Amino acid sequence: MSQASLHGRWTVSSSDDDDDDEDIPPSGTTAPKPPEPVRTPVSSSLTIGSEARQSAARNQLNPVKFENSPSLAGKRKKEASDGSGWALSDSDEDDAEVKSDRQVDPPKRAPPNGERKKAKMESERPPSPHGRLYYIDEPDDFFESSVPCLNDTYRFYLNKVTGLDRKYNSGALHIRDILSPLFGTLKESVQFNYCFDIPWMVKQFPPEFRHCPVLIVHGDKREAKARLLQQGQPFPHVRFCQAKLDIAFGTHHTKMMLLWYEEGFRVVILTSNLIRADWYQKTQG
Repeated sequence: MSQASLHGRWTVSSSDDDDDDEDIPPSGTTAPKPPEPVRTPVSSSLTIGSEARQSAARNQLNPVKFENSPSLAGKRKKEASDGSGWALSDSDEDDAEVKSDRQVDPPKRAPPNGERKKAKMESERPPSPHGRLYYIDEPDDFFESSVPCLNDTYRFYLNKVTGLDRKYNSGALHIRDILSPLFGTLKESVQFNYCFDIPWMVKQFPPEFRHCPVLIVHGDKREAKARLLQQGQPFPHVRFCQAKLDIAFGTHHTKMMLLWYEEGFRVVILTSNLIRADWYQKTQG
């Protein structure tokens, strides 16, 4: 539809959803004042038309007032939720409200009957059945006095467990049995392992081999290496060799003995560290 006026020719177009074209008054005439709109329920007036028209009608029925006061942010939210129109909100204020709601903790209820939570006491290691000293000395018949019955088929042995009867440790070996002179005259040894207790390890050698050269192959670094070297200071026959790995992540876990005798050479593969805890009451191989 086109209309001529003093300012030229202009055109008014309506959407496809408009059923009737509005009458445009001619130029120079005064349009009659439209009557006051009658507010009707939204459900009855928005049954026909596109979603845009329905939203525009809802906005006219429920206009939103923009206010700068942050204290009214919640009020604006409430008005927007009550109506179905568009709402203006400040993101900073909304975030602040959400954060404040999350930070508020519900009031803690007092325990019933006035019972108060008992103070947590520091847990202490349970007492050992042997008293304050965890380890007990092995009996005299614990170690082999003659060549033990070796398994020539598999050559796999379990370690002796302190505290068991001798019959249950039959066929098992202790570190003292491995280093005993029953297997030959020891000249030198190399000990590969992850954890070391140097004073305890030296005591496991029989007196006649206690001063034979021993090379410790370890993977400790920095502070751990310094502590290990400090352990070996009282024993001049003990030397150290650090196993450096070519990879960035890894640990030297090899557990092995190289025993050089006057009669020959032995290789012993272990599953236990060279500390007493691994040879005391644990089943190792």
